[in-house]
Amino acid sequence: MYELKNDEEFSSLVYPVGSSEYDALEENIFDNGCQEPIIVWENIIIDGRKRYDICRKWELPFHVKRMEFSNRYDAAG
Repeated sequence: MYELKNDEEFSSLVYPVGSSEYDALEENIFDNGCQEPIIVWENIIIDGRKRYDICRKWELPFHVKRMEFSNRYDAAG
């Protein structure tokens, strides 16, 4: 399983979800698997932090899509 990094700067750009929304996402992933890839740049999660955490918690498989950006500003774009 991939060991990815959470980055507070990128995480702060994502709208926070409430516990009921998180629980619904967790149940969906647990029932159906992780349908969307975790987007990463230099092993840093750009999109999919919650999906990644849920997959790690339940030891579920997930896909990673690596993106190339010239710098952090472009990655946060």
